[in-house]
Amino acid sequence: MSAGLYRLRAGIDDPQQPHAEDELYYIVAGRARLRVGDDDTAVEAGSLVFVAADVDHRFHAVTDDLTVLVFFAPAEYSRREALPGSQASPHKWAVQEQSSQLCAPFTRDLARKVDRLFMDEP
Repeated sequence: MSAGLYRLRAGIDDPQQPHAEDELYYIVAGRARLRVGDDDTAVEAGSLVFVAADVDHRFHAVTDDLTVLVFFAPAEYSRREALPGSQASPHKWAVQEQSSQLCAPFTRDLARKVDRLFMDEP
């Protein structure tokens, strides 16, 4: 598993492509819409959304700057074979290192939201 912090400014298009790993998005701040396959839903601070591996998805209609805590399982890029001569992106590692420091304040609240999600509690 790996985690990162994803940010999009209001009005910016989300350039991401489908990932080979499952993802869990926790919206820390902001407002937008998230298209996952054929589904389209509003997201805002406190939203928790699962995206299965290899499913086309992207944020759009970002009306307030978006800050998203994203979890990959298994770890991001772990299912992709490295290209000969390629090197890991330094940005990727910086984000992962940064996210480990940033995750602590959100962990307790996220755990409660996940518990409610799977326990069908309001």
